[in-house]
Amino acid sequence: MGNTLKYSLNAISYTFITLTIGGSLLQIYLIEQGLSDEKTALFFSIMRAIQTATILLVMHLASYTRRAAPGSAFPFFAALPFCIFLLSLTPSADIPQLSLYLFGSVFYVAIGAYCIFSYRLPYTTLHMESYGQILGITGAISAALGLAVSLAITLLQNIFSFVRIMRGVFILSACVSLIGIISTVTLRERIADRPRHERSRVHLLTYRPFRSLIVANLLRGITGGVITIAVTLGYAVDLLDAHSATLSVIITGVATMLASLLFSYLSKKVHSSVLILLSAIAAAAAMPFLLIGNTVTFFIFLALITFFVAIEDIAVPVAVSSIVHVDIIARYTGGRMLLHTLGTSLASYSAVMLLAALSPFSLMLLTGVVHLIFATIYYQYFKNKIRRPL
Repeated sequence: MGNTLKYSLNAISYTFITLTIGGSLLQIYLIEQGLSDEKTALFFSIMRAIQTATILLVMHLASYTRRAAPGSAFPFFAALPFCIFLLSLTPSADIPQLSLYLFGSVFYVAIGAYCIFSYRLPYTTLHMESYGQILGITGAISAALGLAVSLAITLLQNIFSFVRIMRGVFILSACVSLIGIISTVTLRERIADRPRHERSRVHLLTYRPFRSLIVANLLRGITGGVITIAVTLGYAVDLLDAHSATLSVIITGVATMLASLLFSYLSKKVHSSVLILLSAIAAAAAMPFLLIGNTVTFFIFLALITFFVAIEDIAVPVAVSSIVHVDIIARYTGGRMLLHTLGTSLASYSAVMLLAALSPFSLMLLTGVVHLIFATIYYQYFKNKIRRPL
């Protein structure tokens, strides 16, 4: 099994477990188990804060490690006990919140480490000129897998309760985690000496590619935090229930798959910064209408937002890899993800409260404006850059 296939399995497995035990499905499960909208949003906000703290601790260490694969396997090891805990819950019983936070914290610490090591992993395992296409293809496969699971959940809800179905999903997540472990730890890496390049000693705040995009990365995190809890917001404004919320996972899966395929086609034809700007304009135009209609309009605008944001999510790391030297990529990614996750944590915590203080239209309009500012800054910075390491 070659490196490209193993790397793809790593990326696909990671996306799958973050969908099932770190994303929308877990949000629905916790709410259906009796956790309130506010407590669900608080849980994910605290988990994002833990992820942020982990990124801060790991980002400097990763620059001096010779291998990226072991750190990229952490989430799969952490997912196993989290799945076992979720399987141990009795249907309709109160969730032991101390245990939830304990296992969730271990998982999000591992995700924080992955956020650093996984961006260094392509440099040591892949040919970087194919990085954009590989990301696009693996993103499409990941979305298709998530879509298949979501469709199965929707169909099975005619027979079983959502909580019971999720027990099967947690078992599947544990199996996928084992695949992730095996594929990642067996990757053949080009083991390098400790970085001696002068950029490895540069302070991030003096490194122009980082300093110039501080505000943009924070703003991207803020908008991402709101979109991440779209299902919770849909519950809060009475647009979703357990059945319709599961449909939203299907819709976002289709949108992500199509966006990934489109990016893999466009990656060598259009510069990533242009794709970021155009996608952000379209996503920002759709955001104000997400929460003001009915369930059908929620799905339509959620699909549009997800489609364009998914293009951005691939385009950003590809754009970064074109200008940041391998010697500093771990610390650069750590700083970028730190800002992004900080913004996500703040937004996911405050979005439900802001929804009560503002109208749904005003909240999402503000989110769209912030998103557009992020993309404009990115585009202005990259538009005159040559695709070579700085």
